[in-house]
Amino acid sequence: IVEVQSLLFRIRKLVKMILKCGNICSYAQKEINITPDLNNIKNFIIDFHIRWNSTYIMLNRLVKLKDTAILITENPKKIAGITKKQIEKLKKLELTEEDWALVDILIKVLEPFFKVTKMLSGRNYETLSLSFVAKRILFHSLETESGDFKEKAIKEFLLSNLSHHLVGKTNITDAQNKIILKAVYLDPLNLKWLSAEEIKSTEKKLVSIFKNTTPPLLQNTQQNDFGPNLAKSITKQSAADKLAGRQFRLVCFSSNSKKRRRLMYAGRNKLLLKRSFPKSFKF
Repeated sequence: IVEVQSLLFRIRKLVKMILKCGNICSYAQKEINITPDLNNIKNFIIDFHIRWNSTYIMLNRLVKLKDTAILITENPKKIAGITKKQIEKLKKLELTEEDWALVDILIKVLEPFFKVTKMLSGRNYETLSLSFVAKRILFHSLETESGDFKEKAIKEFLLSNLSHHLVGKTNITDAQNKIILKAVYLDPLNLKWLSAEEIKSTEKKLVSIFKNTTPPLLQNTQQNDFGPNLAKSITKQSAADKLAGRQFRLVCFSSNSKKRRRLMYAGRNKLLLKRSFPKSFKF
């Protein structure tokens, strides 16, 4: 971890020098412009050190501009208009092959943070259920074992910090957690992230709400109307509970779009309004 912190300190120092010094920045932009496949890249990027996704962006850009970074640090005398002191600083900031290998490891470990942040930053779709998925993705990526001891150490460090901030500092009440689980259950794209126990308990609560707000419409519903991946019906239910459960699952999973639409609007159930589903889920 000390090695990682030292590397990031030197990288930030290098990037700041490039961006703040006009002569170095102009030289870097010139080298970028004459390099094929870098037409859409303007320059290096500095991160905000407490935002792990921004650190990924900085490192990813550094790797893309690796040749330019090497030119600047290996032979800074080619840069016109800089002082001897700046030349010495640039030489000290040169990255070794081991440093570049560690940068690749950091990019691999931090990539999920970048993707999750991007996923939760959307404006045209609901993110309540995605917040649950994002949390599971991050913990899964950090808990996955790695053969590289450096990568393993970095993951353990990040996992400890992530647990501290998402579990220790986040005071999510039981009521809030139930709402999140309901949102995930009603999102066809994210339902797979729930465990069997979570699906069972959440479905039971939603069926209860559905039963109290939706009139019985399909007393003769056939078993064939249900999707293949539905959980088995809970035993020892009353006839009314079974009917409510059948109706609820049919509304959520029926392959017949006309039947689903008719049931949804006839029931007037706020949980099943069209806006409660992602745009990718067509009625």
